Amino acid sequence: MDKEFAVDSDGLHQAVELMSRDFSNAEGLDLPIELPQFGIGSTAALNSLAPSSLGGAARLGEATSFAHMGPPTPWITWAITLWNASLN
Repeated sequence: MDKEFAVDSDGLHQAVELMSRDFSNAEGLDLPIELPQFGIGSTAALNSLAPSSLGGAARLGEATSFAHMGPPTPWITWAITLWNASLN
């Protein structure tokens, strides 16, 4: 199995920690002109994508947020998402 598909608890903790940072002043996605021949790894990918992905996102958990909150998704949607992610 490719190591990038194995559970990485440190990576998951990092992703959660990145959610608590303030990226509101982030300026777009800084991608290189040429992509590397091999991946940069999940840690570097999270750090690269967090400013643009999280910087412009709505913070629905904030007290000042007034938004439609959808109901929890049925468990079956998680199973289908898992299949989709593993097959595509």
